[in-house]
Amino acid sequence: MQLNFNVQLVSFDGPLVEAGKPITLKQMAILALSVAIPDEQGVGGDEKFKRYQLADRISQSTEAVEVTAEEIAKIKMLLGKGWGAMIVGPSYMLLEGCSVP
Repeated sequence: MQLNFNVQLVSFDGPLVEAGKPITLKQMAILALSVAIPDEQGVGGDEKFKRYQLADRISQSTEAVEVTAEEIAKIKMLLGKGWGAMIVGPSYMLLEGCSVP
């Protein structure tokens, strides 16, 4: 599936910003794949390397990126563990191919 991660997250209140800068799906996906989430402490090096490779692929993108259903599920799972509804909601919508409000 081709997915454009260079899209600003939009919630029901409008575009999401932090310190005056737009928050993008790209930023949130890279963060989710990169940070140490407390209940992920048992994750081994091979899985961390796969996450790094996916984050790198997303970070290099200027257009749509080819991602598998498994990779999308991984990003969704990590976002769900680490962030609140205002990030998870619009991120999930984009990851599932839905338009945001």
